[in-house]
Amino acid sequence: MTTALKVLFKNAENGDAVAQCKLGEMYYVGKVLYKDNEIACKWLKKSAKQGNKYAQCFLGAMYFDGCGVEQSYKNAWRWWYIAAEHGTSWAQNKLGCMYKNGIGVEKNYILAHFWFKMAISHGRKEACYNLGQMFEFGLGCKKDMKIANKLYEMACNAGLQVGCDALMNLDKAEKRY
Repeated sequence: MTTALKVLFKNAENGDAVAQCKLGEMYYVGKVLYKDNEIACKWLKKSAKQGNKYAQCFLGAMYFDGCGVEQSYKNAWRWWYIAAEHGTSWAQNKLGCMYKNGIGVEKNYILAHFWFKMAISHGRKEACYNLGQMFEFGLGCKKDMKIANKLYEMACNAGLQVGCDALMNLDKAEKRY
């Protein structure tokens, strides 16, 4: 074990939330340390309970997918909500998706719009695509192709292929009519 890794373990064991999150991530990904979702979850929980928003995001994903813990949309929502309240755009986008699709929560387009807009305001380009879909199909709002087009364009310009594809599909649809 390298000196840096020994220091990381020591700091994590002494309650350093950042070190705990990093160890959890390393076990979750399995690159520097062997992959072990249960150990990852242990470290991420310790970090998340101390308010580390990145650990809260990871933990939400683990509960959502059932990695190292029993699958629970309720717990995924809980951890993502806490992280979202701390301004984490990734978690805000995930909450928007949960509400848009009714996964683990009652479908609620108003809350989906809210969380996607929050995520966009914090720089999450995936949320541009997701909100664009809502405007394209009139989910919780009046159908508005101009807004959908603008949002897809933002996603595409950020390098998201799905945004570029949606933009092309809107262009094709306009040419048919």
